[in-house]
This record gives sequence, structure tokens and C-alpha cells, in this order.
Amino acid sequence: HTQTNYLRGQVLKRQSGNLANSLQYRMVSNHAVRIGPGMVYGAAHEFGIPLSAGFYIYPRRAKALRFEYRGQIVYAKRVRQYVPQRPWLAPAIQDYFDSGKGDRLAEATLQEYLDRL
Repeated sequence: HTQTNYLRGQVLKRQSGNLANSLQYRMVSNHAVRIGPGMVYGAAHEFGIPLSAGFYIYPRRAKALRFEYRGQIVYAKRVRQYVPQRPWLAPAIQDYFDSGKGDRLAEATLQEYLDRL
């Protein structure tokens, strides 16, 4: 559900597919699961990174970054950057449970265990 509805351009533009393919889950108890991305930048997209965090972009193959800002060409050795919040996982999970699919899955799983007993 997350890969189809939230990682195909509606919230984040899909480039490599690494974030979509990195979703992991882990059972933390008999009735709870922890879900999250396996990529470090998944949390950065979900929660954002404030400008005050000192996140910088540096040139990789040149001495300076070159970009256009307010109609002027600008060169810089580094640029302080922030990442805005782009929630993708929490809304997908909320939609899933709002649709009733989570309840149906829980009922089916419970019935399966009861049938075994």
C-alpha cells in the first residue's frame, strides 16, 4: 500500500526505488509490530531536518556548487540545507487502517489461531 500510493510520486518522487524496497518490519510483542524504512534518509523525509541542524551540501566533482538564485548565477563552496517534512509512511499506515484492511487482517489472523486450538 505504501509503495503503491505514497512512493510513486504523490508524496516523494521515485528515483531509484531504494526507499520503497527498504521497508522492514519487526515483531516487538505478540500484538505489536515496528515498521520503518531501511534507508537512513527515510526518517529525514518523514520528519524533516530543520535548518538549525546544520545540514550542508558540498560539491562532489567541482570546487564549488553552481545554481541559480533569484535570477542570478551563484557559486558556493557549501550550502546550508533543510529537508521539509514529507510524511509518507505514517499517512500510508493511517489510510490502511482507516480502510478497514487492518481490522480484517487482525480478525483473520485471530480466527486462524483459534482454529488451530
